[in-house]
Amino acid sequence: MIDNIILLITGTLHERDTHELLQRCHPLGIFDTMPALCVATNVEELYQSVLVETALGMSFFLLLYNPVY
Repeated sequence: MIDNIILLITGTLHERDTHELLQRCHPLGIFDTMPALCVATNVEELYQSVLVETALGMSFFLLLYNPVY
């Protein structure tokens, strides 16, 4: 899943078509709302979509704000 997100981010940075990148994603890393990420036209919009509107954002939040003892 993370590899597919990285592919979309780097593709967006290089101004590639996100629909084309979505077809190149690995099938095991695709999640239900991933096609909605193709709406992003720049990195800021993609950041908002990935880290705020998907489960990946909550995972990062829990990892960063819940220290492991």
